[in-house]
Amino acid sequence: MRSLYAEWLLARRLGVLNSDSIRVEWDMADIRFGDILIEVKTSGVLQQWSESPTAPRFSIAPQKIVWDSAKNVTRKLPKPARTSHLYVFCLHQSDELTNSSVLAERNWQFWVVPTSELDAKCANQKSIGLSGLDTLAERLDLDQAVSAIIKFRHQG
Repeated sequence: MRSLYAEWLLARRLGVLNSDSIRVEWDMADIRFGDILIEVKTSGVLQQWSESPTAPRFSIAPQKIVWDSAKNVTRKLPKPARTSHLYVFCLHQSDELTNSSVLAERNWQFWVVPTSELDAKCANQKSIGLSGLDTLAERLDLDQAVSAIIKFRHQG
């Protein structure tokens, strides 16, 4: 639920949702913001399978095959690559793992990282933790994350 909620929350704040919006599973990006492809990665300090807090990690493995839903084209990449322009890492940080806790925006932190930065500093790395993210970008609240995404789009 957290991952879907984080994608929905960002897409709603970016204004890319409307009454006809349908989430496309397995697309090459989680959010299409104009020409900008955004990959949303979600984790939390609590997991349903553990009674104690865990060290959050996010998958950043380069892709080998991508499906572009806008063109309905599947491509095998010549070498593994990250195909989005921007990664947004979303951390649910709460001492409760309840629906109301997940839905509370104050319980979320975000990092907005250009894929070029991720590629330069994490190359073929398959996952990243909080200390790694903190070296790449600052922790943001939701409003700051949305502003950073909009800024990236305008610089693009």
